[in-house]
Amino acid sequence: MDSITVREATVADRPAVMRLARQAARVHSRLEIGNGSDWLDGYPFLLAVAGGRLLGFILCTMYHSHRALLRGVGLVDDWPIKVCLETLLPPTLDRLCSQEVTSLIYIGNDRWLTDPLLRVWGFSVRNSVVTYTKRDLSIPAWGNRRVRVRPVHPDDFPALVALDEAAFDPLWRNASQTFAHVLKSRPYFVVAELGGQVVGYLFSSLQGETGHLSRVAVHPDHQGCGIGTRLVAEAIEFFRAGEVKAITLNTQKDNAASQCLYRRFGFRPVGEEALVLERGLRGERVECLDS
Repeated sequence: MDSITVREATVADRPAVMRLARQAARVHSRLEIGNGSDWLDGYPFLLAVAGGRLLGFILCTMYHSHRALLRGVGLVDDWPIKVCLETLLPPTLDRLCSQEVTSLIYIGNDRWLTDPLLRVWGFSVRNSVVTYTKRDLSIPAWGNRRVRVRPVHPDDFPALVALDEAAFDPLWRNASQTFAHVLKSRPYFVVAELGGQVVGYLFSSLQGETGHLSRVAVHPDHQGCGIGTRLVAEAIEFFRAGEVKAITLNTQKDNAASQCLYRRFGFRPVGEEALVLERGLRGERVECLDS
């Protein structure tokens, strides 16, 4: 094989990356680069190229607070995953460390990727998530009608950060920059107000005819008051206005309250559970454990 070059992706690389993502057998399913506005939205986005041929890529994006998400991984069918990770993962981790990222998260069930991440690269299992799907757009309940649901504004970000700190384990908390990215990139992002106070929020995405509830959050002091129901109902109403045929969401396996809410709306679990893996970064140059 020709000498391998590792470099940052550019706009000109998009056709080759998209072709690999469509055709290769090993492509991490959380790669969401189909929309033009989403291209090059993550960093680092590294490519491995040899003799003018794209061999593989790794794409990360900011996740929650100082955590990054391993959002896309793909490689051609004749390139070993061991060599791919040895080539692309260390420079990826070095770049994340330079951004003061404290850990890297992977969410998925791709065995070809999870096995080496756990065995060789120092990742550990933090949790698991289940995917739910709703095949119709019915709204069985509207929740608390006293709640005002309105579009989010950047001035809301401090309240949303505080809400996340109260409601979620650190693994799932968003930072202000994450909310800023969501506001720019997602088609639907609203907050719930009660008595002039922000008590919840929801944002969602669209992929073709499928809507995805990316995040539903309610402050612990106001849970059980119909706020989550109201947010989900309003989101479904938004999807009704488009060409959406189904709605999906992911939730933690141990979050019984959320799963109860989603089941009331007709969501049903589908597919395998996805593992949540994490590797801490401490600022040093990172090598695989058996190097």
